[in-house]
Amino acid sequence: MNLKTKGYVSACWRNHDLLGHYGEEKLKDIWNNKNYKQIRNNLLNGIQHEGCKSCWDMEQSHTKSTRQQCNEQYADMIPSILDTVKDGALPMNVRTIELRFGNVCDLRCRHCSSIYSSTWAVAYNKHQDVKTLFDKYQLTETSTWRGIAKLPAETLDQVIDDIAPTVEEIVIAGGEPLIQPQHYEALEKLLPYAKNITLEYNSNLNSIAQGDKQVIDLWRHFKQVNCRVSIDGDESTHSYLRTGSDLAKIEHNIKQLQQLDNVMLTATCTTSLYNITKLHYVIEYYNKLDLPMHCSLVQYPEAINVKYLPNELKQQVNKQVRNTVADLSGKIKQTRHNKIAKWSEYVLQYMNNTSINVDRLTDDTREYITTMDKLNQTEFLSVYPEFKEYWQ
Repeated sequence: MNLKTKGYVSACWRNHDLLGHYGEEKLKDIWNNKNYKQIRNNLLNGIQHEGCKSCWDMEQSHTKSTRQQCNEQYADMIPSILDTVKDGALPMNVRTIELRFGNVCDLRCRHCSSIYSSTWAVAYNKHQDVKTLFDKYQLTETSTWRGIAKLPAETLDQVIDDIAPTVEEIVIAGGEPLIQPQHYEALEKLLPYAKNITLEYNSNLNSIAQGDKQVIDLWRHFKQVNCRVSIDGDESTHSYLRTGSDLAKIEHNIKQLQQLDNVMLTATCTTSLYNITKLHYVIEYYNKLDLPMHCSLVQYPEAINVKYLPNELKQQVNKQVRNTVADLSGKIKQTRHNKIAKWSEYVLQYMNNTSINVDRLTDDTREYITTMDKLNQTEFLSVYPEFKEYWQ
């Protein structure tokens, strides 16, 4: 179960269905409503459910999708679930839930939108060209006229009362959860169950406190905390991609959190046209930080999807990344090297296995990049000179 901003409930973080609205219905009623049963029945019967198009896109590109990864991760649970499900209905024994406490965020990342960032919501309301671009790609859902979304207190209480006693994993995303007061309130309410709960985060790690509340003081009580730190470039490109980010702060916070025995940090690269040509440098920077590697893909908006990288640059990226991975063999721990190889190939396979063939950046891509540069008073080609001959 995934609680998105604007009151939406979906099946997972990649699913775009509106299965229910937590502002209008109780979570236990949504769990077995008509929409939830329909998506379960479709997947059980091999029907490619429309709301799962992100996974179908990955699988068509011969890339292991979130659906396939979850089927592997929860393989031991699947037989009992299949024995229990009846006409798409299941007992509400939620093992994993994703919470978004709202879209409050201190960054304005170039692949993001007002759905997941209040800073982008401000820009959307203030700049007509941003509004035009976001409307074009349907990146504009917000819950109030100011563009600030927040999880209702009564919904959080339902999570604590109906789900927390049996839940094993809580995935927390944003916005940026570590600067949201409700996040700290939720962790305090979860403390009675903390020893049985693993927390999973995606965080920009610009801050690890909110007011006088320190996340370290709360995390130490939980069974395990796995935090993916969003770092989309090295020292030369990260702040261009993630407007408002401070790598010096992030590096300091990483060192602070590495002192906790129950915290596992991973660096994750949200991979798009903005950083695919620098992926080999990102790999080297992650090793400098002494962090394992993870990658995710920006599939939408398509304007910055890596499939639209010009063909000649695709060849260069394949060579640069694979050479970097090969060069690291024997120089780092094998488990660390295996992860680098896994996630770099994950990205390359997705980029390569497509019928999309372009020799220059598309008009949509140039429009997207130009709009972002105008807002941030930056120049893409000065940061990425390798694109100059593919701009026109």
